[in-house]
Amino acid sequence: MNTVSTYACIITAILGFASWPAHASEPCPAGKISMSEALDHVIQEAAGLTPEGKKAQVDADLQKTEAAASTQVASPSSAQAGTFIVDRASFPSLLGMAIENGLLKNKDNVTTVDLNLFAFLGMARPQVVYDQSRYENYEWLRRFGGTASFGGKGLKFDRNGDGMADEPLEAKEFGDIVTWEVRVRPWWSQSRDPRESYNYKLIAQAVESPQSAYSEEETNFLTRHDPKIKEMNEGGTGCVESKVWNDFIETPKVKTEIASIGAKAKATIAARDDYVKTISNRLVWALFAGGIERKPQFGPNSIRAGLKLDWRQSSLNLEWMKTDALIGEDDPKSLKAGYKYTTKWLKGRATSEGVDLSASGSYEKFRDDPDAKHDTV
Repeated sequence: MNTVSTYACIITAILGFASWPAHASEPCPAGKISMSEALDHVIQEAAGLTPEGKKAQVDADLQKTEAAASTQVASPSSAQAGTFIVDRASFPSLLGMAIENGLLKNKDNVTTVDLNLFAFLGMARPQVVYDQSRYENYEWLRRFGGTASFGGKGLKFDRNGDGMADEPLEAKEFGDIVTWEVRVRPWWSQSRDPRESYNYKLIAQAVESPQSAYSEEETNFLTRHDPKIKEMNEGGTGCVESKVWNDFIETPKVKTEIASIGAKAKATIAARDDYVKTISNRLVWALFAGGIERKPQFGPNSIRAGLKLDWRQSSLNLEWMKTDALIGEDDPKSLKAGYKYTTKWLKGRATSEGVDLSASGSYEKFRDDPDAKHDTV
């Protein structure tokens, strides 16, 4: 499988349903319907999915897959691998796609570039997004991320030595204030991206048994009703009179068989969802380093480094930061730790997704910081 995402194929294998032998090669005339589409529809209904629900499910899964590739090292959630098909992407077109995909943003006089290298590669060479084998080759690249921001507002500090803090200045030139951060997911930390080889292979294994049972049930149904299928398939067109089809599908025996096929399809989807949930709860590590470079009139420079952990519904951040001091003084330093727990409240009642409910806490330790009111917060 070279040109289609294996993970997407897992989705469509589950949601694509009937391997119908009588496909309509052309649109059916008025009063007739496509037997393959009609059978898909009744199985989807039996599995608890409408045609619209099927498409929405596929679209949502693919979007989550692309987003996962972009957020493994805690890059902004709006950064996603682009889905544009281009042969030779010029710099202007790549710039336009970067803006459209949220990789380049401008807000409040701050221009931010999301250093999601794989997303930029995906825009220039879409094959690496859609071709599973090529996608696997860049697992290492998806471990890196970061941001670079230009502009903004400086700090409030005494610029003229009169002992009074002066109001912060607004950056006017591109290099007045530069804020940067680089992130890396270390080698021991696996991704939550379902398309990484170690994940989608396990997903395929998880659905293998229920998928086999579903396929067998569907094949047996088609075999049992082969004579009737051939009878309804007028002229081999794959089309059938609506009334003839409805009479067939409403037969008590057929309804029971369709319900059984739908139940097995539903079990296959549930097996996949259960394993995807397991992946989404995996512990993910990220190391980061960053800093702010300011021209003197905008305030002192600073550097920072730390660690971020995400596990299940919890996240933990540890950060060390040092800020340049005035001449003759020690550089202020700080150590911060933050924890956040997030859960869904009233899921399925207030809204289908529920309401986010979170609790957080932090600890900060300061050293040589004249602006800190307390050494520990």
